[in-house]
Amino acid sequence: MKLKMAKADFKNSVPGNNNDPPWRAQAPAKVNLFLRLLGRRPDGYHELETVLHTVDLADTVEISPAQSTCVLGAGASIPSGEDNLAVKALRLMQQRFPGLGEYAIRLEKIIPAGGGLGGGSSDAITTMKLLARHVLNLDDERLRRELTPLAAALGSDTVFFLHGGTALCTGRGERVQSIPHRQLFFNLILPSFPCATAEVYRACRPGDWQAQPAGIWIAPWSQSGLSRPQNDLEPACVRAYPAMDALITRLRASGTPICLSGSGSTLFTVHEKLEDQEACHSRLAPFLSKDEKLVPVCSLDFPNSSENAVDAQGCS
Repeated sequence: MKLKMAKADFKNSVPGNNNDPPWRAQAPAKVNLFLRLLGRRPDGYHELETVLHTVDLADTVEISPAQSTCVLGAGASIPSGEDNLAVKALRLMQQRFPGLGEYAIRLEKIIPAGGGLGGGSSDAITTMKLLARHVLNLDDERLRRELTPLAAALGSDTVFFLHGGTALCTGRGERVQSIPHRQLFFNLILPSFPCATAEVYRACRPGDWQAQPAGIWIAPWSQSGLSRPQNDLEPACVRAYPAMDALITRLRASGTPICLSGSGSTLFTVHEKLEDQEACHSRLAPFLSKDEKLVPVCSLDFPNSSENAVDAQGCS
């Protein structure tokens, strides 16, 4: 039986001919196909190498002019004030473009918070893109030039969402190199609890770090790499959240390779064929509790994905 994909409709999500508010766009999730830790930096961040890949699970962001900035519809688990990343994105835009004004930001949340899928970062970058296109009327080239340093100031995976598709991200994640994108199929396992990124990184130990970057692992998109995705944050995640250890052990008892996305809590399987995804879905389902969700998704390519490298520190 065919599985119903958790697809979002990205067609015309940013209208080209309608500049009347409210403005809406989809904010897609990402998975980390690979994540390697290379050590702790003097600034407290970890040096890493990761491959990010957008999938068709998405929030919807809607903005419209308002007397004061507010966040609507986000839910109890999402900050609704100045701590929300979308609001921080707006504040950075206001600093860069004085007179930009205040906006109501409505979030229709589908991506789970604390799931390692980049939902907050994607919402923030989508907010920036909507303002850049509909209020500032920036073309794609200037949009990326202006937004890249602002995105890097927001977090480690935010610059990636300016590009989407598939990318090798290095540094703390802000250096983005697009790599060939291809269609893949995933089963996302969504636990009943979130993982806080800061707590997971705080639990990292020197033994979790790799001596050298993987580098060449990316180039061939090897079958072995796809079937055995790797995330060096897994040991730290299970230290910080013992429930993750029990969940991973239970799921791997199905005989299926399972990988952590980002700092968790989402786990995933990855497949090159839809029929393999469907078979894996059936195999995993009996191992899940009623509080855990199994969501099939597939790759999402961005129409404006670039083959160029972006180093946020080098942008002005």
